[in-house]
Amino acid sequence: MKVGDFKYLWDGSEPGWGLKKIMRDSWRLVFSFSSEGPDARQIALLRQLIPELMHSPLSTVYKQLKGTHCFRTCEDYGSIDGYRLQSQADALGLKVSSEVTRNVTYLPIRNESGVTCIEDEALAKAVALKMIEAGVPVFEIYVD
Repeated sequence: MKVGDFKYLWDGSEPGWGLKKIMRDSWRLVFSFSSEGPDARQIALLRQLIPELMHSPLSTVYKQLKGTHCFRTCEDYGSIDGYRLQSQADALGLKVSSEVTRNVTYLPIRNESGVTCIEDEALAKAVALKMIEAGVPVFEIYVD
C-alpha cells in the first residue's frame, strides 16, 4: 500500500505526528489435573475462583471437567486479574500455569491532542507501518 492510498489520513507532510503503541497482555489460565480429571475439591475451588464457572451449576461444571486432564479458561484476563487469579489458585494448591499473549495496536496522534481513529484494521496497520518507516516518534503505553 502506498502513502497515496491513505493520504487523506496521513501523508507525512505535516509536523507534529506521532504514534501511540498500546500494549495489553491477555492471560488465559490452564489448570492441570490427574489423568482421571479433577476431584470434587478441585472442582469446588475452580467454581469459587474462576468467574466463568461461578454462574454454572455444579453438575454442569462437573460434567464439563469430568475425565479431563486440563481446563483452559475461555475468558481473557488482563495482567492484574490474571496474576491475581493464578496466585490465588497456587495458594489453594491448584496446579496452574498461564498463557500470555501481548496485543499491540498503534494509534496515530497529532501534537498529543488530536487522535486519528481508523476503524478499518488493515488500513490502520498500513498507516502505522508507513509512519514507523517515515521515522515518526513512537510512544509506548502499557494498559491492563
